[in-house]
Amino acid sequence: MRQAHKQKFACDPRIFSFDLNGHGTLQFPESKVYALAGFSDAVLATMKSLERDPQALIHEIEALEL
Repeated sequence: MRQAHKQKFACDPRIFSFDLNGHGTLQFPESKVYALAGFSDAVLATMKSLERDPQALIHEIEALEL
């Protein structure tokens, strides 16, 4: 179905799923599907980062010095 949608509308969409309680799981385990917990104004920057690099959040965590 996703491939048919991409062809029909000439697009390659991303899905951002927001879990406002932070207790859920990813309902659509596919590429270009992101599950984010909570919501704030910072989420827009996070979405932009994920569009450039799907592993952006992992890279941020790995860059932290403990």
